[in-house]
Amino acid sequence: MNISGVYAIWCNGNQKIYIGSSVDILKRINQHKRELRTGKHHNPILQRSWNKLWLGKKHSEETKAKMRTTQARKREEREAQKCAS
Repeated sequence: MNISGVYAIWCNGNQKIYIGSSVDILKRINQHKRELRTGKHHNPILQRSWNKLWLGKKHSEETKAKMRTTQARKREEREAQKCAS
């Protein structure tokens, strides 16, 4: 069952809102997501916001993961040194 109407995509990072309408809102929103993920969205402002926030979030998560890995490695080294003593 298609749901038609007006929808909004709100960008938390810059408080901008994209407003659209569709005869099938769920299909249209999924299309927006796909276009944004692939860098092919027709609205350059929305695409830039997505790129900035998505890449920033991805970079932040990668940095946190690296920090956890480094901390775990240091703990293992300390434990190994204790066992060797």
